[in-house]
Amino acid sequence: VNSSISSLNSQISTLNTRLNAKADASHTHNTIYEIDTRNENKSPDWYRSNYDMQFILEFKSTNAIGLSIGVQYVEVITMVPWHDASGGNVVQRAIDYINLKEYIRSGESTSWSAWKAD
Repeated sequence: VNSSISSLNSQISTLNTRLNAKADASHTHNTIYEIDTRNENKSPDWYRSNYDMQFILEFKSTNAIGLSIGVQYVEVITMVPWHDASGGNVVQRAIDYINLKEYIRSGESTSWSAWKAD
């Protein structure tokens, strides 16, 4: 019994340490950094396993992501709503800052849908 109580106390202490390390409501950021992945076109599954429940901001070559719109680069925001498909598809929104247009696509596992103007 004593070893079980000691183990539980240790687990509680570890959880308290982790909770205290989290940012409180007053925590803010002034900057969001963009990742330069211009030549990569990762699958929805890759985003889900590496960035579950997150937004990712990336600098991308339109050629790399199969977006033929007449500009060389776009900013892509990838949204991963949940750690499995029950929360919906992974969604990417490409922003063309030269022509002020947006495009969107989604994917569930290994492939993306076609880009659509939004």
